[in-house]
Amino acid sequence: MSDNSGNNLLLLLAVLGVGVGVLIAPDKGSNTRQKIKDKFDSSSEDVLEKLSSLVEGFKTHGQGLVSNIKKLLDGVNPVGKDDRKSMIELLEKKVRRFKKR
Repeated sequence: MSDNSGNNLLLLLAVLGVGVGVLIAPDKGSNTRQKIKDKFDSSSEDVLEKLSSLVEGFKTHGQGLVSNIKKLLDGVNPVGKDDRKSMIELLEKKVRRFKKR
C-alpha cells in the first residue's frame, strides 16, 4: 500500500505542477482553459485506472480469504463442546496469523 501512496502523491504533485505551469504561461484564456481541461481529463483517467486496479486487488484478496475460510471450515466438523472449542481456537490462531501479514 505504501508504494501506491507514494505513486499517488507523485501523480498529485505532477498534476498540480502542470496546473500551475499552465496558469502562469502567457497564452490566451481560452487556450489555457482548454489545456487545463485536457490535463484534468487525462489525470482523471489515470486516477480511475489506479482505483480500478486497487478494487480488483481487494476483490482478489477477499476471494482468497473466503476460499481459505471455506477450506478451514470444511476441515473442521464440530460435534460437541470440545470440538467447538478447538474450532474457535483454530480460527483465532488463523486470525492472529492473518493480522501479522
